Amino acid sequence: MAIVEMRNRRYSYADMERDLHKLEEAYPETARVNSIGETVDHRQIYCLRISRRKEDRECKPILLQASMHGREWKNTQLLMKMAERFLQQYQADRLWEGIPYRHLLRHYEVHLLPMVNPDGVQISQFGLGGINDPVLRETIWEEIRHSYKEMAHKHRITKRWKGNARGVDLNRNFPEGYCARKGAGEGTDDEKCVPKGKIALPGEAGYSGNRPFSEAETVALWRYLMNIKPILTLNYHSTGEEIFYQKFFWGLEDISRQSSYPLVKEMGKANGSLGDMLSQAKCYWATLETGIGRAPIWHAQLYVQWLRHRNLLPLILAVAPRKYPADCGLQNEKTVVLPGEKD
Repeated sequence: MAIVEMRNRRYSYADMERDLHKLEEAYPETARVNSIGETVDHRQIYCLRISRRKEDRECKPILLQASMHGREWKNTQLLMKMAERFLQQYQADRLWEGIPYRHLLRHYEVHLLPMVNPDGVQISQFGLGGINDPVLRETIWEEIRHSYKEMAHKHRITKRWKGNARGVDLNRNFPEGYCARKGAGEGTDDEKCVPKGKIALPGEAGYSGNRPFSEAETVALWRYLMNIKPILTLNYHSTGEEIFYQKFFWGLEDISRQSSYPLVKEMGKANGSLGDMLSQAKCYWATLETGIGRAPIWHAQLYVQWLRHRNLLPLILAVAPRKYPADCGLQNEKTVVLPGEKD
C-alpha cells in the first residue's frame, strides 16, 4: 500500500512529516530522516536521505529541494512520491533500463529536502490560521495590511504567499547578487533591483529581507550544503515547465528528455538566489519549474508532473558516473560568513 497519497489535494506539513517517518520505518535499509533546522514558527526543515547503510563507504551526494516558495507546495508531494517509488523499486530489487536499482546507490546518495519553507506552505494552505505563534500571526497580518491596499482579496494574497513567515522570499535572501527590492505587488512576479530606491515590504513579491542570510531557512539550507557538498543540486519550483541553468553539464540533456522540459540558460545578473550562490561556489545545479499557470498549481496537474518525474531519481543516479564532473563539489567558501559565525 502506498504511503504518499496522490489523491491528497492539500498535502500539508503534517502529511509530509507523517509520511517521512513512515518511509523511514518501511525502508530502514535505505531511508533516514533528520532535521537540518527549525523555522521561526517551530517547524522542522526535514531531510530524507536515501543511501546504503554502509558507513565505511563514501558516497557522493545529490540534493533535491522543493517548496522554497510557500505556494509551490505541490512539489513537496511530487518529491515525496518520487522518493517512495525509488525506495519501493530498490527494496524489490527491480531494474531501471536494465540497471539494478541496488547498483544505483553504490557510489551516490540522495538528499531530499521536500519542504524548505514549511511556514510559508502553512500560510498558503491555511491562511494566517496556519501559523501557531499568535505574535507572529499578528505580525504577518500587519505586513499584509501595509503591503496591500486592497484587502478584499486577503484569501487570494495568502493562497499565493511566496515568502516565509516573515514575508521574505527565500530565493532572494542569499548573498550572491543580493539587493533590496521593489516589490511588484500581488499577482505578478516582476522584480526590479533598486538598492537606493523603494524597499519592498515583507510579503510583497521579491522582498529579500533586511540582509543576506537573515532567515533561519536560508541559513540552515546553506549550512547543510556546505556540510554535504553535493555534486548536483536540483531545485524544484513552479511554474513554467522549463529547466533553468547557468553552467551546462551533460546530464542536463537527460533530465530535459525525461521531464520533457526545454533547457533555458539564465543570462541575467545574480539576484540573491540559491542558484547564484551555487554557481559562485562552482557547483552544478538546475531549477525545474513544474506545472503551468499560477502556483499553487491545480491538483490535476500533479498527475501529469508525476508521469514526467517518476523516473527522474534513477535516471540521475544512472548517468552520474559518466555525466557529472568529479570536480563539481561545493567548495568551502571562506568568504561566506553565516550568522553566529566569526569571520
